[in-house]
Amino acid sequence: HAGVGAVSAASGIPAIDMLKGTDRKAAQARMAAGYLANQLFDLHGDWIAEQFGMERTNTVHGFQRMTDYRDDAEFDSRLEMCETALKQLMAA
Repeated sequence: HAGVGAVSAASGIPAIDMLKGTDRKAAQARMAAGYLANQLFDLHGDWIAEQFGMERTNTVHGFQRMTDYRDDAEFDSRLEMCETALKQLMAA
């Protein structure tokens, strides 16, 4: 769950809350981590849903929402920081 760690650091939401939390911020952070796993590691939505304890349809919907949220410059900047951190981990 490297994506969880990166999103947790960028969002300030503890990783355990991201994985178990039911509030809006935790759900959004969980969607961001799943989205990054899909985009950077080419992991399938079914696998991501299983790992995050989510329904597959919610996971796919989350990917679509993250794409839409990227239109917001501040959100996109935070997500890019997460992407950069994950790419550095992959290269190491």
